[in-house]
Amino acid sequence: MPPAIDTTMAPTSDTAKLLSAELESARLTALRDLQVLDTEPELVFDDLAWLAARLCDTPIALTSLIDAERLWYKAHCGLEADQASRNGAFCAYAIAADDLMEVPDTLQDPRFCSAPMVLGPPHIRFYAGAPLIGREGHRYGTLCVIDSRPRTLDAVQREGLQRLARRTVDGLEARRNQHLAEARKQTLQRLLEAMPDGVVTCTAEGQLDSFNRRARDWLGVDPRREPSEQWSRAFGIYQANGRELCPTERLPLVLALQGELVQDTELVLLPPDQPPRHIICYADALRGADGRILGAVCVMRDITAARASQLAARMEAQRFHEAFHAASQGMALISLEGRWMEVNAATCAIFGYGRDALMTLDFQQLTHPEDLGADLKLVQEVLAGTRDSYQMDKRYFHRDGSLIHAHLSVSIVRDAEGQPLHFVSQIQDLTQQRLAEQALRESENRLRTIADNVPALIGRVSADLRYEFVNAHYARWFGRAPEDIIGRHMREILRPEHYAMVQQHLDTVLSGQPVCFEVEVPTEAGLRHLQANYLPVERCDSAGLRTGFHLMVQDVTAQVGLARVLQAQAMTDTLTGLPNRAAWMAHLEHAVAMAQLNDQTVAVLFLDLDGFKQVNDRHGHQTGDALLRAFGTRLKTTLGRGDFLARLSGDEFVVALDCAGQGQTAAVDAVERIMRAMERPLQAGALALHITPSIGLAVQRGTGCGVAALMREADAAMYGIKRRRASQRGQLRSAS
Repeated sequence: MPPAIDTTMAPTSDTAKLLSAELESARLTALRDLQVLDTEPELVFDDLAWLAARLCDTPIALTSLIDAERLWYKAHCGLEADQASRNGAFCAYAIAADDLMEVPDTLQDPRFCSAPMVLGPPHIRFYAGAPLIGREGHRYGTLCVIDSRPRTLDAVQREGLQRLARRTVDGLEARRNQHLAEARKQTLQRLLEAMPDGVVTCTAEGQLDSFNRRARDWLGVDPRREPSEQWSRAFGIYQANGRELCPTERLPLVLALQGELVQDTELVLLPPDQPPRHIICYADALRGADGRILGAVCVMRDITAARASQLAARMEAQRFHEAFHAASQGMALISLEGRWMEVNAATCAIFGYGRDALMTLDFQQLTHPEDLGADLKLVQEVLAGTRDSYQMDKRYFHRDGSLIHAHLSVSIVRDAEGQPLHFVSQIQDLTQQRLAEQALRESENRLRTIADNVPALIGRVSADLRYEFVNAHYARWFGRAPEDIIGRHMREILRPEHYAMVQQHLDTVLSGQPVCFEVEVPTEAGLRHLQANYLPVERCDSAGLRTGFHLMVQDVTAQVGLARVLQAQAMTDTLTGLPNRAAWMAHLEHAVAMAQLNDQTVAVLFLDLDGFKQVNDRHGHQTGDALLRAFGTRLKTTLGRGDFLARLSGDEFVVALDCAGQGQTAAVDAVERIMRAMERPLQAGALALHITPSIGLAVQRGTGCGVAALMREADAAMYGIKRRRASQRGQLRSAS
């Protein structure tokens, strides 16, 4: 950088005070907003400075921008330096003036006569500077001319210098505005690229101009190559039904170019090799300051997922409606005040009322007084949130005054915020079932009534696998009347996959052996677990073969779910929440089987807490239990994701390490990692206790693996470590 010209006067002169502090602060802010200080030379400003020097016939012309403590020359004609000190400078005085400042002879001006730059090089004798005042009144600096001889400017030169100063200001502010516009353009481009919506623009001539990343992904091709009349076909733009191409004149961009505001227009995109996409379009014209249409923009929002959700909701509502009204048992929606909101035909049949008549009543009017109190108590518990549903056997009154025995199931429906909306009730009429049970004890002739009221699928099948009898529940399950099933082969009634499940048991039951098995059947209500019992008919034909079998199929979905919960509880240690001994043995047997099959390594750790009995004796079993839980937690966080940890009993823990392809080195590393982790005390209630485990390691591979052998080796290794530690402690006590 060339050396700065010393334009100072006396050291005490402070030209910064020529402007008020408020104006100076605002001026400096505006100057820095130009983003021009210390930038490279630019031809437009060099040309303006050159014109100023030629116009005024001076050897030097400067575009001087005045910073807080310096003058920086954006253009300097006839001078090598590109900056100078502000203090005492001519330009620092010039910006304080509202008009051009002219110093005809610096030796005759007391402000500058003793300045070094006047008395010495470059021997300034003449100065004229026009302030660079922006559109908002901020003073950026000056356009000045300098000569080494006294002189004055004529009127044309003064006017010309001021005009050039205004053009310089225009150039500075245009430069700033261009940078701001470019920054805004880049910001807008980045925002458009990051938007989850697709955005497309076009020119006033209908030529596609730009499109963001989302639009490029959706359209799949470069849309700028396509004229507007080809947009629908090229990009697969269909009307909302997804079957008809959208006419060109109805495309959102085309409508926007005609001055129409497009809102909430739904279309479907089906471009080549792309999945269907439902979109909502918003389009509008882009207008200039004079209102002339310069182009159009279209924003496309993907509503595919929303449409799928709406369709699923409609289908679910339809399925519920069909299931509700087609259900064989009574179903009803009941308001929080206890009035019927909706009832199905079965409910009307149970009470003997038509729908309109039943809707004028409430359940309390139909309930037997002796059962009403218990029912209302359960309703209040559901409303209070202490239970979500309830079931009870209760009695109702039929329209004719007779008593109805029913089983009632009630659950509550809540909104997204958990507020109750209404009840859903299922009413199973048990009256006929009870009569059938009584009739069964009285007469075998009433078997059909009993079978039809048993909540199970009952039937009898001949030796040639044709139905001889089915109850009504069996017929309803398959959506047929009993007479449509009797006489048909099982293959005609059962679905192929279900018949394949049943077929493997037919030879067994026809040979005279009872069969019981379970199958899983998908239904609209979800996966159902069915238990089938096949009982051979005692009667045989002349050849000694069974003439058929009885079948009874029950829905045991609830029982299976409960059994799975109980099984999970049976495999979990209640104190630590870790897998227990049963879970451990199942895991180890599987690991050994896989190791034998794939020639892999099985590594087992047997852990025992040293001094655990003393913890129980000194601090109590509650502290001991807390210590075991803390030890299990610390151990679980120390082990790898594939390692299996279990508690056998007491303070004994076991680990199956996930080191199938790594061998003993990985197992030893795991032991060392556990020992390091146990150096920190464990928090047992209010106590922080140090306790060390003894760890036995057993490693076996391939066909040499065995469950019992691994447990013995790990157990023996662990007790060997405990004995060595006990021996060392004894030696220490003897030495002391």
